[in-house]
Amino acid sequence: MFKKLLPLFALIALTGCSKDDVYQLTITNNVASIENFEIRSVSLVGHNFKDLAIGIGESKTFTLNEIQGGADNTNITIGYWCGTRSWNVAQVFDIKKNTTITINQTFSGGCRDIELN
Repeated sequence: MFKKLLPLFALIALTGCSKDDVYQLTITNNVASIENFEIRSVSLVGHNFKDLAIGIGESKTFTLNEIQGGADNTNITIGYWCGTRSWNVAQVFDIKKNTTITINQTFSGGCRDIELN
């Protein structure tokens, strides 16, 4: 009896890790009019990506195996270099399986005038 169940248990053990909990988060730097604008970090609960260098017109995709506390109402903080110093901008997002967040410059155009979409 156990010999017949052993392959079933092995199959369950091998396929037990679901890909359903894997998220792809892409960060795109769409700031065009500020020289030397660079994304340096991306943080959300359970994940902290530092020492990045996402330049103007570039993107980077992160694989998130899970999001602590769930994917809804997730606070994401983007650290960026602008002018001669570092800045942060944060916003709450509902993370889907494949989410892209684009960093844009608002109409007024200063280092503080950054928005996430």
